[in-house]
Amino acid sequence: MVNGRHFENTLAVGDLKVTDLDNIAHGLAHINDTEKQQQNRAQLFDLKDKPIDLMKELSAHFEEVPEVHAAYMTGMRVGNKESVMLVLDCDQVEDTKSIFQPAAQIVTRHTNGTPPGIITTQHDMSKSILERTKPFYQE
Repeated sequence: MVNGRHFENTLAVGDLKVTDLDNIAHGLAHINDTEKQQQNRAQLFDLKDKPIDLMKELSAHFEEVPEVHAAYMTGMRVGNKESVMLVLDCDQVEDTKSIFQPAAQIVTRHTNGTPPGIITTQHDMSKSILERTKPFYQE
């Protein structure tokens, strides 16, 4: 008790007062979850050294996949792991897994097991990638 006022289970930060310790714990947990989400969010970057062997293998693969018309590549970092992000200009298919999975397996062999990100040109995120990169594969 301070100056005749009861302050048990009360936290004051500036003008904000929280009277429930469970709310404080929940708020701190939410902040930690948000930080983890930020760490696990993909950060894209331009590749300084193009992975020529990977691009050749993917190009040879895409030659056999008539639905893929062009492919773009940029760097991708998630946490402390780096891989690549592929953007595929392809026909709309019912199941993208049939196109994405074989490409992901090729990339994973070249990135010490770190999987790639793969999106199509219809994805919102692809716009910034398409603006700053040229296709490494084009039919």
